[in-house]
Amino acid sequence: MLHNNQNLKNSRRPSKKTAKQPKRVGKAGCLVESGDDNGNLGSGTALHSATYREVDFKAKIKEAWPAILILLVAAVARLTLLGMKPPHFDEGVNGWFVDQLSRTGYYHYDPTNYHGPLHFYILFLFQSLFGRHIWALRLPLALASLGAVWFTMKFDRFMGRKAALWAAAAMAVSPGCVFYGRYAIHEYWLVLSLMAIAWGMAGLWKFGEKKYLWAIWIGVTGAVLTKETYILHFACALAALGCLWILGFLTPTEEREVMAKQQWTGRDMALGALMFAGCVIFFYSGGFMDIKGLRGLYLTFAAWAKTGRNGNGHDKPWEYWLKLCSLYEWPALAGIGMSLLWGLPPKVPRAVRWAIAILGAAAAVFGICGYCASLHDAHIEFSRISFSHSFSDMLDLVTPRMLLCIIPGGALIA
Repeated sequence: MLHNNQNLKNSRRPSKKTAKQPKRVGKAGCLVESGDDNGNLGSGTALHSATYREVDFKAKIKEAWPAILILLVAAVARLTLLGMKPPHFDEGVNGWFVDQLSRTGYYHYDPTNYHGPLHFYILFLFQSLFGRHIWALRLPLALASLGAVWFTMKFDRFMGRKAALWAAAAMAVSPGCVFYGRYAIHEYWLVLSLMAIAWGMAGLWKFGEKKYLWAIWIGVTGAVLTKETYILHFACALAALGCLWILGFLTPTEEREVMAKQQWTGRDMALGALMFAGCVIFFYSGGFMDIKGLRGLYLTFAAWAKTGRNGNGHDKPWEYWLKLCSLYEWPALAGIGMSLLWGLPPKVPRAVRWAIAILGAAAAVFGICGYCASLHDAHIEFSRISFSHSFSDMLDLVTPRMLLCIIPGGALIA
């Protein structure tokens, strides 16, 4: 009897050599040591969750710091002592238009002024917020120029991250981009608009998502609201598509030749067209206070064509821009040269080929018409993209740490 009671007590005691319980994976995705059979976390602690988060954060920082450094250098170059330089004549004229807008309540569009209304309304907004200071007029263009550097890095989905970073780095320290980024005139709104169109068209071909369709509509709207030379840039883009088709027929790329399945509908297209029409009518009519201003949408081309052909300081020989690039824009000049060699190989992405074709079409169109005032940065940026993709293939040995020396050094040179 005593023997049986002793055995019963021993059976109730926990064994010192219990079997090791297997670890389970809970719903949180972490290893757990206790919990129910469904894997829910009980009284046990999640193992290594903090370590996982820390490793993931460090990986994101390691990937993002080159872009952060490029944007930091671009911001310093564009925002430091923004009001130091005395106003240029064009800035004074634009400031006068803003004063007129303040008095009348709307901008009266003059087709012989050759510039759309968007820039003046943006200057009016910043002057209202920060006062009548030259730096307040220049600030929106500095931000637009900084946005263009950031937007350049968004082309990584079409030509690779390294090429996009090199293109953005070249733009960050470009003398031309820095100059026009500290200058209260229209040019950078046109640059951003053309970049949006190029990004959208490349995205529709490769991915077919709705956001790329909206990028095209936003870019077209911004270009039409900015400067009358949008018509030449649109002609360049369309001519480049024809060149791209011919080039793809002669030397097909390694990418698929079929456009991706489109994920937008006719309703999306109609909404984009409605947004375009609404913005154009609203701004060109002075907020419906100057309906006659809408006639300037077509009257401007006759007056502007005379400006382009008859001089007035805007006619430039085609080699003029090559000379400027040889002095100040070395990456752009390298892109022009490399595009002749690197545009044909099958490994070149379609988007880069299109940028090269746009560059060639721009050189032809602007060379024929003689009007090159708006060529400043728009198509030079496409030559930087060409350079960056070609150059990145030769820079596989360059580590991200080298950018710590290259980018600030380039900024000092600029």
